[in-house]
Amino acid sequence: MLELISSQHLTALFQVIMIDLVLAGDNAIVIALAARALPAQLRKRAIVWGTVGAIAVRSLMTVVVVWLLKIPGLLLMGGALLTLWCGQGWRRVLAAAVLVLPWLGALGLQRIEWTRGSGAPVTVAIVQGAIPQDLKWIERNREPTRVLYRQLNDQALGAQLVLWPESAVPELANEMVDFLRDIYARSERAGSDVVMGAMRVADNGQDYYNSMMALTAPLSFYDKRHLVPFGEYFPVPDRVRSWLRLLSLPYADFTAGTDRQPALQAGGLKLAPTICYEDAFGSAQLAVLREAEVLASEKIGKEVWFWVNGPYLEAVLGNVLDYVRENA
Repeated sequence: MLELISSQHLTALFQVIMIDLVLAGDNAIVIALAARALPAQLRKRAIVWGTVGAIAVRSLMTVVVVWLLKIPGLLLMGGALLTLWCGQGWRRVLAAAVLVLPWLGALGLQRIEWTRGSGAPVTVAIVQGAIPQDLKWIERNREPTRVLYRQLNDQALGAQLVLWPESAVPELANEMVDFLRDIYARSERAGSDVVMGAMRVADNGQDYYNSMMALTAPLSFYDKRHLVPFGEYFPVPDRVRSWLRLLSLPYADFTAGTDRQPALQAGGLKLAPTICYEDAFGSAQLAVLREAEVLASEKIGKEVWFWVNGPYLEAVLGNVLDYVRENA
């Protein structure tokens, strides 16, 4: 408690208050300038809602900045850039070293052989409908999307593992059971296992997941753990959510998957899955990589990436590249 009333903390608190007052004054001037041209009956309303909006935007930006500061190394790199630009003498030399040394270290790491080949080759195929995002989510395009992916999947059958991209078909897996059964039956007859990105809702009907699904017996899922802020969830406190509901402003969130999820099994392999943005959190995969043979990552755009953790690198990548060339 004494730390909170120390001179250092009181000084920092005073600085924050002064900065907030300066920003508040700036906002007040802008709001007044914008409202002065309005009719008298609308001026007060514009000032009130302008003030509320300014507070909401500032709160939202504070949340974003707090989230950004959690990214490892971002504060260090930002400080180094600022020091390099504004610092003097040895401080600039130190800042330059901080910025350059990681790149030199990366060049050195390139000489390390991280994988070694062993075991039988594995055939892998990638299907990608490459449907533009502005068309993909229109309801009338759902059935054509199903037809397209069924045709692409049929072309890939025979490979041990067939990979689809993130949210390949823009529907909940719970609502396209017949379609998934058909894909499974076609693939199973050809000796192929399909792994696809799919959205799904939990049995409670409330939790929605962005998942990677293995169409195998039994069916298995990986639920995305690291969600994209503002894309897959709204990173604001519960008070802001209550305010949004009060104003009837729509928002929706995916639910993050649990931290410990087992490897998916498909195509005779144990897969360590990641979905898009999760590639930035490599350390989160360390636990599952101890049991997995393959790292499989799905993207929402025009890519599906497939990395091998050890035994199958040359054979798998060769098959992937051949398929991409033939179906580009």
